[in-house]
Amino acid sequence: MQSYYVVPVNTQLAEPMIRAAALGLGPDIYDYDPTGGLVTEFPSAVVTSTAIATVVFADNTGQASASAVFSAQQAATAAEAVLVTNQATVTANVQAHQATIQAWIAAHPSGAVLTAAQTLVLAEWMNGLCNLMLGAFSSTTGT
Repeated sequence: MQSYYVVPVNTQLAEPMIRAAALGLGPDIYDYDPTGGLVTEFPSAVVTSTAIATVVFADNTGQASASAVFSAQQAATAAEAVLVTNQATVTANVQAHQATIQAWIAAHPSGAVLTAAQTLVLAEWMNGLCNLMLGAFSSTTGT
């Protein structure tokens, strides 16, 4: 999670630094829109995250509040914690299935008939790979 203040170009930074601190923002102050167009009013308070959508609070009339910024920061931090946990769970599950498949290959280097349990693991693994492929290549243009 990152939070910062965005001000108009060529703004003296003393007052924005005080305002940013009052809102509970990080030390970064930008005189351009680092969000790629989400900031429509200057100045604005911005909370970004790798797990949820960026939140922008217009502050051109002093309307942004520390409590709103804090709530957005807390939501971003919580979502990122869930993301880390989910990534760890997915990694552990993939590694467990991969270990099962590797053990079967080592035990049957020439191939063999799969048991029902082995077929299920293989089917789950392939279904998971398909889901990953669809997620990674969801564009219909092939790019």
